[in-house]
This record gives sequence, C-alpha cells and structure tokens, in this order.
Amino acid sequence: MGALYVNMFNGWCFTTNSSSCKGGRIVLAWNPNAFTLSVLKVTSQLIHCLSKEREDLWRDLCGLGIGVHKPWIVLGDFNCVLNIDERVGAPKDQLLAPVTNEEVKYAMFSINGDKAPGPDGFGSHFFRENWNIVGEDVTKAVLDFFHTGKLLKEINSTTITLIPKTKCPKNVTEFRPISCCNVIYKCITKILCERMKCVLPMLIAENQGAFVHGRFIMHNIMMCQEIVRQYGRKNASPGCLIKLDMQKAYDTIEWDFLEEMLLALGFPAQFVNWIMMISSYAAKANIQKSAVYCAGMKPEVVQQAQVFILPKHVLKNVEAICRAFLWQGTYFCSKPGYVAWDRVCRPKKEGGLGIRQVQAWNIAALGKYVWAIARKQDTMWVRWVNAIYIKTAGWWNYQPKADSGWYWRKICSVKEKLKGLFSEAELDQMPKYSIQKVYQKLVQQHEKVPWGSAVWNRASIPKTRVICWLMVQGRLQTRERLHKIGVCNTTTCLLCEAKDETHPHLFFDCEYSRRCLQGVEEWLDIPTSKVHYMGLLRWVKWKSQCSKFQKTAIHTVVNATVYNLWRARNDALWNQKVPTPSTTIRCIQRSVIDRLAHIGAKQSSTNDQIWWKSKCTI
Repeated sequence: MGALYVNMFNGWCFTTNSSSCKGGRIVLAWNPNAFTLSVLKVTSQLIHCLSKEREDLWRDLCGLGIGVHKPWIVLGDFNCVLNIDERVGAPKDQLLAPVTNEEVKYAMFSINGDKAPGPDGFGSHFFRENWNIVGEDVTKAVLDFFHTGKLLKEINSTTITLIPKTKCPKNVTEFRPISCCNVIYKCITKILCERMKCVLPMLIAENQGAFVHGRFIMHNIMMCQEIVRQYGRKNASPGCLIKLDMQKAYDTIEWDFLEEMLLALGFPAQFVNWIMMISSYAAKANIQKSAVYCAGMKPEVVQQAQVFILPKHVLKNVEAICRAFLWQGTYFCSKPGYVAWDRVCRPKKEGGLGIRQVQAWNIAALGKYVWAIARKQDTMWVRWVNAIYIKTAGWWNYQPKADSGWYWRKICSVKEKLKGLFSEAELDQMPKYSIQKVYQKLVQQHEKVPWGSAVWNRASIPKTRVICWLMVQGRLQTRERLHKIGVCNTTTCLLCEAKDETHPHLFFDCEYSRRCLQGVEEWLDIPTSKVHYMGLLRWVKWKSQCSKFQKTAIHTVVNATVYNLWRARNDALWNQKVPTPSTTIRCIQRSVIDRLAHIGAKQSSTNDQIWWKSKCTI
C-alpha cells in the first residue's frame, strides 16, 4: 500500500496511524511544496496536525477567546467535506438567499455605462445618474422577478446586431451576433452570475481556464508548450497530440437538455427556473448597424503579449505602427513625428501623452506569473512548474537549466528584472498583482511639468488639449520651424505679415492674436498682457483668487484660444482668408460655454454658477 501511495503522489510526504495503533486506517498525505504540516498527535481515531498557513487564523481565534470567560467552541469545518451540502452556508443556501436592495444597486452600478442600449433605449449610465429618482422602481421590478419567477416579455426583449467578422461576409457564420439587452434584464442576469461564481469552481474541471475567476487560459497554453516540447525526443515517453476544432453550440442545444443538466448538477429547482426564464428571449435582428470594422490589434495578439516575451523587432514594428497612426493617420509611414516617441510615452503629468511603452508593458504583463509563483497560488500551472522545475529550490534565487523550455527561461529573465524593483517580501505580500504599478516602476521617471494639469484639464475639448500640448513644447509646424527644415521659403507670420512666425509671436505678440486676447480679457478679466503661456498659468495658480471651478474655466478658455488662433492661422495658409478677431472670439466663447454646459457646470457651487451665468450673457 505504501508503494502505491508513493507512486501516485511522487514527492509528497505521508504519515499513518497504522504503525502506532493496531488496525489504524488513516493515511495523511501532503505536498511539501504547497504548505508545511506538523503532526502533533496520532491515535486510533485521529491524526492531529497543524498547518503553518493556518497559524494566523488560529492565533486570531485564540485572541478572540481571551476575552470570553466562559466555555466556547468554534463551529464549522474549515476543510472540505465529501458533500458540500453538509456544510452550514452551503452553495444552495447562497443561491436561494433573498435578493436585497443593496444587491440590486451593486449589480446596476457594476454594468458598464458605455454599452449599447437595448430596445428600451436606455443605458445603465442613465439609471446610475438618476438612481435617486428611478432606483426604487427599478429595485421593485428586479425583486418582483425573484419573488414570482415571472418576467415581462418587454423586459426580456432583445435586439440582435450582426457584426461582420470579415469585410465581405458570405455565410452566416461570418457574422458575430451581439445581443443588445434591456438594462433591467442585465441587472437580473448580473445578480444570477454573481451567485453562480461560488459554484463554478466546483463544477468546472481544474484544467479548464474559462468561466472561473482566477483561472487563466494562458496557463494551459504554457503547459501545452511544455508537453509538446518533449515530443520527438529519444528519452520521451510515447504520446500523441490531438487538435479538435469545436464549434460553439450554445444556441443549438435543446433547452430541455440545459434544464435537466442544471438539475443533475445539483442546482436548486427555483434557481434553475430563474435561469430558464431569462434564457428564453424575444429577439429581432438589426442589420442596419452591422457595418462596423474595428481597428487595432486582435485579441489573440494581446493574449500573446501577456504570455510570451515578444521579439524586439516585433515590438519596434508595433511602436512604428502606433507612431505612424498618431502623427499621420495611417498604419505605415516613415515620416518623423512632431514629438520624440520616448517623450510621447511619458505620463501626461511628465509632459507626454500617456501612451505605453510596448516593451515595458510586455515585461510588466509577464510579471504576474513571477508573482503567482512567489505567492504559491493554488493553480494547476503553479503546481506544475514547482513539480517540474523549481522543486525544492527557492524561487527568488532559482536559475533555470539550459535544457528548460524557452518560455520558462523568459519568465525567469523577467524575474531577474523584477528583482531590481521589488524584494521577495514585497512581491509575496502584494495582495493583487497590478500591471500598471509594475509598469510605472519599469519606465524611467521624469520631473513633473508645471503645465500638465492646465493642458489636460477635463473641461477642455480633446482636440484643444493636443494642440495646446504641442504649442507649449514648441512643436507646432509654424513657418519658422518649416523654414529650418527647408519646407518653407519664408518665415513671415501669416496673420500679421510683419514678424517671424514663431510660437511666442503667433500666440501672444501678433497683432491679430493681441486683439483676440484682449477680447478674452474683457470677457473673463484675466491678464492676457502676459507674454507667454506659463505666465498665464502662474497668474491663475498663485495670484488669482479664483475657485477651483473658475480656474478650470480659465484653463479651458486659454486652451480654446490657442486652438482657435492656430485654426485661424491654418485658414490663412490653406484657404487664403483670415477670420475677423470678433469671429474668433465668438468661436472661443461658444465652444467653452457649450463644453462646460455639457460636463455639468450646474454641479458647481452657487457663487460659481452666478459667476459663470454672468459670463454666458454674450
């Protein structure tokens, strides 16, 4: 019997009560790489042991017991039992627990507000913003479904939009059906899905990475790569690899079979009735919205960037495509950009656009595997690499062998890079891995620019932010810059035709610009006599007595002024006409007033509303 256990659980530790007690039939086995176990006592009826990973739990329980001066006992079994229904608070009780008002609100607020609306025409953003008005009625409608098990067909109505997978689809299979559901329907399904999360890990096999939180299909990919790597070697055991192309058939199965399967898996009958009620739907096709083609990387490419270290030439090509699209609007172009790419990839507070460096992001994405091993996560892949590679060695000082798989060597190289940023204790104590935090440590840090908050304030229109960002760095294609690179023969300003067209002149010294700035000064009482952009910012920050809303409004006006002056200059270049200063001032005022009304100027204080209302009478 001992040899059998050793063969089945290679590398595990064992203890039994058969040697100390005649007729003992208890065998205890544990994986020393997963946790540490100490055997305290062995009798004919039990093996008393202590897991090091449970010491904190029992220490906390003992601490609670110190204040109790009467006999006490902890009820419940912290370990798994053969039948999950034997435990108090088993999944059945959780599935059928009464739905609360807080649960409905949480489900509603967790729905993405940018999703396309269903037949009712409303998105979840509408319900969230007006929850104090419609929240009670929505909650009653959702709770009525769980109380009665009935759902109005108007709520269960769905609009199906067909999105083509190819530019010229010929078969039905070349369309991707997207169901646009009502928000109340989404709220109900959200509640049911949240309750099923506790059951799915018990039903779905561990070697399947989909549908269960915390599992990743990338783990299976890496394990398959390791298995395939052994094929064809002389010392490898005989084996075969079978590839199956299985078509998704969720909508082609019988609904009766689905219901019987749920009941056979042990779901309560009432919960199954809820699922069957929302599964039957009334749908209508909406083909007019089907001509949508998405640009960017495919999901498969993004997945590969999170599994493997991509070759440097591939990363350079990706950055070249991003750079060409940013500056030229096309995928392939060798023209240089207005701003160096390393500066573009800096955070906005450091003077960049916040675009990620692909190579650093690739390393940060792979760092989650280093973190998972350091945390000894209870996943099949972590157990696999511990059994195949690490074994009894320490992970932080582990060095891969020359015959290790190439993906494993790459993960170890990522570990070496993270060792320069984190200690083993810091990585082990990180409760949740954040790609963003690791990425920020990988990239070089720079000083904050003083104009970042003004240029990128949320009230400004995006196009005015970008033009102002280029202006403050002196990167707009003025005649003075074009003359330096041999594109333009003259440097004369297009608006005043008196001086050279430099950035300071065009936006602050030009006669045309001065007249526009004077109009802005009369409108908002800001000192446009400042000779440069930074002077205005310093006045707004240090010398003005403005509120936060008023400062935001002034920054928005300044950015809009820069944009409209640049637009007037381009009209003079390409259309041979210059709008009057009064026309430019009206464009500035109208764009700012409309923008602040759109983002919600009414949410400001009463004094700010009075101040802004006085400025809107133009």
